[in-house]
Amino acid sequence: HLLRLIPKENILPGFLYAYLYSKYGQTLLKRGQYGSVVKEIDPRQVGPIPVPLFPKATQQKIHEKISKANDMREKANELEEEAIKLVEETISSLNKK
Repeated sequence: HLLRLIPKENILPGFLYAYLYSKYGQTLLKRGQYGSVVKEIDPRQVGPIPVPLFPKATQQKIHEKISKANDMREKANELEEEAIKLVEETISSLNKK
């Protein structure tokens, strides 16, 4: 299951992501989990989670680092796929000989 969170205007999305991924945010998110096998979080439980309002400059720094990390993760995944394809092609060509 997925939840889409849309931050209020005064909170940058990268900052919100970093906060909710932190041990503090995870504790707040998981406190309302339910389900015996597959843990679920109800969207109504997410809305009231308090988010600290850091100065805009601090939020911006965190947001930029999260954005950069996501871009780098995406690039790493692309490079990994290329490397796997190259290995598979090489093995395939060796098997044809």
